[in-house]
Amino acid sequence: GLSSASSLAIIQIQLAILRAEFKPITFALLAISSTGIPLVTTYIFSLNGDQNMLFTFTTAVLAVAGIIQLKSLFLLPNYKNLVSIAGLVAIGYPMIFHSVAISLFQYGDKLAGYLGIGGDLVAEIAITSLFMTAPMLLLSSINNAWLPSDLEHFHKNETSGYFFSNKVSRQLSALTLAIAIVLIVSVSSLINYIVPE
Repeated sequence: GLSSASSLAIIQIQLAILRAEFKPITFALLAISSTGIPLVTTYIFSLNGDQNMLFTFTTAVLAVAGIIQLKSLFLLPNYKNLVSIAGLVAIGYPMIFHSVAISLFQYGDKLAGYLGIGGDLVAEIAITSLFMTAPMLLLSSINNAWLPSDLEHFHKNETSGYFFSNKVSRQLSALTLAIAIVLIVSVSSLINYIVPE
């Protein structure tokens, strides 16, 4: 599971770079192959009686991640790169908590079902999670325009880049908070309207 997540993270980083560089054809090819190759591989192996599908899927994802990293696979990172990576982690680590929260929303119904909490509560969690993904979808949509703009500011100078990034982050945080408050206040009524039983 960890290997699969790490490999998918490498692919996602590469996809972000391709998107920022405005390379739609390469982006589309990588996006399709990074999901298609593991799924097709797992399907073929499962038809031949393979029982360890997670291992097969992870191996295929790792192969795709390895192929796109061939140029830099055997290069040791230098001090400057490590400092840059540390800086990026310092800026981006709040997204870890955001991603964990989104995952809990997306898979909360499955966890509740597995724990045997009850069908009514599972259904309520499933509907609630659908509403609560709205802020994530909004952020994801805005991010498509934000990243290239952010990089453009960084090309001008570092101060301008950080100022723009922080300004947009604050505005998005305020917007997401407002939407989340509206959803939290109204979600019970929405659920009762959709599922009166």
